[in-house]
Amino acid sequence: MIDLVASTTRSKISTLSFVDPSAPKRSPLLPIFITCDPARDTPSVLKSYLAEFHPGIVGLTGTWEGIKDVCKKYRVYFSTPEGVKPGMDYLVDHSIYFYLMGEWGIRCGEEMEVG
Repeated sequence: MIDLVASTTRSKISTLSFVDPSAPKRSPLLPIFITCDPARDTPSVLKSYLAEFHPGIVGLTGTWEGIKDVCKKYRVYFSTPEGVKPGMDYLVDHSIYFYLMGEWGIRCGEEMEVG
């Protein structure tokens, strides 16, 4: 994960400073981060990365096919280079969206970052 993603995420997650993650009652906001790079972003990698932003963020990963399906449903573009071997360094090109979902999964708002 590169610094652009980190700075964009940090700016959006700053609103969560108003939500107390240690409160006994469940927060009305549940921030979810879905990776576009499941080959590198294992659950432990996501947990460590997201802890830098807010303790309440849930990181989701899965199979490449599963991630592709979710991205398609939410109109998120991503592209990983072909022929990458384990341990190789590479960049993942992707769009950056932030969605606000209602209680029943209804999209209440969205914002696309343009860099």
